Amino acid sequence: VQSLSASAQIEVVQEVTDILDLTGGNLAGTVGQALAGPVRVQLTNSSGDGVAGAPVFFEVLSGGGSASPPQAQTGADGTATTNWTLGPVAGVQELRVRVTPPGLQGSAANAGANDIALILTAQAAAAAPVTVRVEPADQTLAAGATANLTGEVVDEFGNPGPDQASYLLAWSSSDPDVAAISPDGVVQALTVGSAELTATVQGNGSLQGSGTVTVIPGPARSIAIVSGDNQSAPAGDPLPAPLVVQVRDGFENPVPGIPVSWAITSGDASVGQATTDTDGEGQAGVTVTLGDNAGLVEVTASAEGAGSVLFRASAEGSLAILTDSPLPMAAVGVPYSVTLTAAGGDGTYQWS
Repeated sequence: VQSLSASAQIEVVQEVTDILDLTGGNLAGTVGQALAGPVRVQLTNSSGDGVAGAPVFFEVLSGGGSASPPQAQTGADGTATTNWTLGPVAGVQELRVRVTPPGLQGSAANAGANDIALILTAQAAAAAPVTVRVEPADQTLAAGATANLTGEVVDEFGNPGPDQASYLLAWSSSDPDVAAISPDGVVQALTVGSAELTATVQGNGSLQGSGTVTVIPGPARSIAIVSGDNQSAPAGDPLPAPLVVQVRDGFENPVPGIPVSWAITSGDASVGQATTDTDGEGQAGVTVTLGDNAGLVEVTASAEGAGSVLFRASAEGSLAILTDSPLPMAAVGVPYSVTLTAAGGDGTYQWS
């Protein structure tokens, strides 16, 4: 009789029913730094015994930190550890400890619906302050406008430190002619240009930050003659040079893009355009052609909000012409008279 025998290796897999936090709770640290000690957990079965050889995943849920290693194998007592480095965001951060039940596929990147998980939290405090955050960091203001700036002492990640009221700030402007700033952070725009506004912690010059203000022209407030006044030309001709004005705001900044209206208010003449816009220097111009009638010509230039100015020009008449020419012969010592007649010009003659 032949006997047969066989053997089989049976692997007994213990079922994990719970994850215990052995770290101690009340976890706290500083942003960007590892906690003082490792995170330690224990996997247990339904009898409360530790489950050895089980994979454990450590996953950061919030705060942006990291776990090293992100996956560990439980030891003989069912425990596993990792080092948790907190992320850059101050406040409560979360770490998930996850286990996939036996017979189910699990990975660090794939959390299953049947996984057992434990969420650990840690309070992340701001790091040491390194700068002052100025808000708004960049802004554009029209000349004459004001705005409030704020300064907040922050760490390298932008987290505000505690007790902000204990930091007294001193404000300064790189160009007070462009933008002036008061001790409490109120900036006033003055002249077209840009300036850097800096907040420095009093008593600690290394703690400072800055923002930039760009000043653009304010509303039009005045108009002035640049050139072209008091010209003259023969009647019917254009004036030799255009009439030019400049429009400025209340702080003497030239204002571009302002419509200037031109009108003949006295005399015989015409303007090349009824309206012209100011250029980048705040200037606008127009040509004037004199009419056929001699005399004074007045041209008004006006802009909304800026007022008006008056140009004067003269239209000159043509030369007078004597109608009797040549004069008749005359003899020395003999009385002589002749009547001369003049025509043309402006009708006013002086004989000599």
